[in-house]
Amino acid sequence: MRGPLIGGGDVELRGAPTWVSCFTCFFSSGEFSPLPEKIEWKSINWDGYGTRTFTRIKKVTSLGSIPISDSVGLEEAKAKLTELYVKRYGPVTIDDIAWWMDEPKPAVSGFLNRLSDKIARIRIAGSLGDFLLCNDDAARLEKASAHDGEVRFLPYEDPYAKAWKVKARIIPKTVEKLVYPFGNALPTVIVDGRITATWNVVAVEKRAKLNVTRVVPTDRKMDASIVEEGQRLGEFLMGERQVTVVLGGP
Repeated sequence: MRGPLIGGGDVELRGAPTWVSCFTCFFSSGEFSPLPEKIEWKSINWDGYGTRTFTRIKKVTSLGSIPISDSVGLEEAKAKLTELYVKRYGPVTIDDIAWWMDEPKPAVSGFLNRLSDKIARIRIAGSLGDFLLCNDDAARLEKASAHDGEVRFLPYEDPYAKAWKVKARIIPKTVEKLVYPFGNALPTVIVDGRITATWNVVAVEKRAKLNVTRVVPTDRKMDASIVEEGQRLGEFLMGERQVTVVLGGP
């Protein structure tokens, strides 16, 4: 029985094709290539995903500030993981820890009991319940002064945008889908610790445009700060290209 011709070249498959035979046929006919397509660097549309950028990891080291022995029990290891999470992402809630570790809340309470001498409980104005913070960070927080108008541009899937179960502390629930369209976090603009906009870069020839799309209303002073920081970032990313920051959204 003669099977269908696949690929449009001189290669022909007989009988019922398998995935292996299909790919072999496509490669032979030139329709598929095992090599990546060539990139025309004069025209770049970069949305923060880091397309075709790979880094060889030669060495991975743990946080030196929290030593862990070569041989530990499961419960001790989970307690250490809890400590690391609080140190990296605090202030956090017990719900955040349970969600991130995929552990029931009673188990997380047990891990925190082991760490009672290392973790402080604090209250944050405008938020319900206790927040957890490592003692060293809590001491620094007491001495810290507020800086209004701090602007930061964060990349795609930055941990700051993904670290907590409930994200209401950094973005209004009504606009979450604009920043997390499929659960993934788009590149974001942070103003005073809260997500204010998303961003991407488009470059053609010797010019580049950094697009900032607001997800919440902003005032003129905030817009000026965003444009200033966006200009600085654009010049860093695009080198000698002329960069224009464009604001959009509400």
